[in-house]
Amino acid sequence: MSSDFSDIVVLGAGIAGYTVAAELIRAGSQQRIVVIGEEPDAPYDRPPLSKEFLLNGDESALHFSELPQSQVEFWLGDPAVEVDTGQRVVRTANGRSLMWERIIFATGTVPRSVEPSSAAGRIHMLRTLADARWIRESVCRASSILLVGGGPIGLELAAYARNQDLKTTVIDAADVLMARSIPTVVGEHLYRFHTQRGVEVRLKSPIARIGESGTVYLVDGTEITADMTVVGIGVRANDELAHRAGIATEDGILVDEWFRTNVPSVFAVGDVARQRSAATGLYERNETWSSARDQAVALAKILMDPEGAAPFVGTPWFWSDQGGMYVQGAGSVRAELQTIRGDLAVESYSVLQWESGRLVGVASVNSPREFQLLRKVIGMQASLDPDEISDPGCNLKMRLKALLQ
Repeated sequence: MSSDFSDIVVLGAGIAGYTVAAELIRAGSQQRIVVIGEEPDAPYDRPPLSKEFLLNGDESALHFSELPQSQVEFWLGDPAVEVDTGQRVVRTANGRSLMWERIIFATGTVPRSVEPSSAAGRIHMLRTLADARWIRESVCRASSILLVGGGPIGLELAAYARNQDLKTTVIDAADVLMARSIPTVVGEHLYRFHTQRGVEVRLKSPIARIGESGTVYLVDGTEITADMTVVGIGVRANDELAHRAGIATEDGILVDEWFRTNVPSVFAVGDVARQRSAATGLYERNETWSSARDQAVALAKILMDPEGAAPFVGTPWFWSDQGGMYVQGAGSVRAELQTIRGDLAVESYSVLQWESGRLVGVASVNSPREFQLLRKVIGMQASLDPDEISDPGCNLKMRLKALLQ
């Protein structure tokens, strides 16, 4: 085989990019696959970075299983900088070029930043293994931490920091924690949970700027300083490379239900892909580990059997472990009707979202088994009785089993 040609090139070595390659090999592909990644570290799992890794520092537990080098090559620490879809050539930052038959964008997202160019090393994010190493090392020398952003990562870090006896402050522009991910009632519960454990939470507190010394200036004039600051104010699609290549983008790479872009032989999966949702009919990007993995598995099947593969239909879901609060969510955050199954007082319940008798969303707190049952029927065209399903006396497993038969 020619060293400058690959049957399949994957841009991105995260969960989506790695999974596409792994599933192709598992399905018996004999094609040459090259995975091009920006980070120098071998492919690894990101969710533990804000959870187990901070506690144990075990990097070996993060890395994915190795793939046969005879079939999959990883070009790491050398990101793609140009994709020529006419000549079917990809070029990297180190000057390497590679012709391809098919190319897959799994470039994920990049964080939104308000970080100044020189903040004396006191400000960071948590997106990569290098970031997690820095946070873990810095916590040992710090007595206070400021977390800018009340999303899952910020709250997971807050729980960790309090366990390390750091003075912990969380600020967020929204009026409820995790506003984009969970219903308001769960966000309010998280507020009580974290503040009762000593976390100072400042909501409705948009940032004006961050000074070079690391001081955070709020719009209302308040100044907040800590030994270390971690910024997590959201992400945007890493789609610039695709856009420059003439591939249709709109805060993400637009794909159909087979992950095809508007350019032949070019595909996209994971956080960077914007696909029509079967539940809402809208084009959406799903920034969840489960969605990236499931899309990658589906794409591998499509590449192996284009005629026999089914179009992708999936409901993304996420989880967040916040030191005693295990939160899971899937589907819509808000709908025309909301019911609660369980008891908020005992911190074990599910919040169900309903549209015309259909379950369209669920968020669970410390109820993982119940959540796994409920998420399987999200969006199904079946009439359910919200009062029946929300009644704790209802045998959920038996009721949903009958529905799925």
